[in-house]
Amino acid sequence: MQNLCLIAAFGRNGQVGLKNELPWNLPEELKHFKETTERATVIMGRNTFESIGRPLPNRRNIVISKTAGQIPGVDIYPTLGAALEAVSKHARVYVIGGPSLWQEALDKADFLIFSEVNYDGDADASLPEDFFEIVRRDFQIRMVRHKEQFSSTFWKRNTIN
Repeated sequence: MQNLCLIAAFGRNGQVGLKNELPWNLPEELKHFKETTERATVIMGRNTFESIGRPLPNRRNIVISKTAGQIPGVDIYPTLGAALEAVSKHARVYVIGGPSLWQEALDKADFLIFSEVNYDGDADASLPEDFFEIVRRDFQIRMVRHKEQFSSTFWKRNTIN
């Protein structure tokens, strides 16, 4: 798979969701997500799709689910592997959540785009510390962009020379 990228926003302690929504309201971070993923393929789990409530415009939307029925504007695959096989020739593919899908896709990703949000509150969905340990072991930061309420980091998988 070429150019598989995980894109995620999380709080200081890995928080990513509260009651199936983002636990913060940061229009600038959402704009960053939109501009990054437009005209690309996005892959998400069923809960992430349900939290969004509709297919994301100007993207090919893929939902990973063994139980979801047909959804207009969405391609459904039972596994991440099946979805990745179907888009193997796509130039840009983003895994946009949730936590279990990011963890499953991490060993297949070439790039990571993370927004660390200045949030230290409650969450009922988080990325575990071992996820970040693998990131620090297998990827290198290539760029950091600091904003007022969040920082974006761009990571590339380490290559063996």
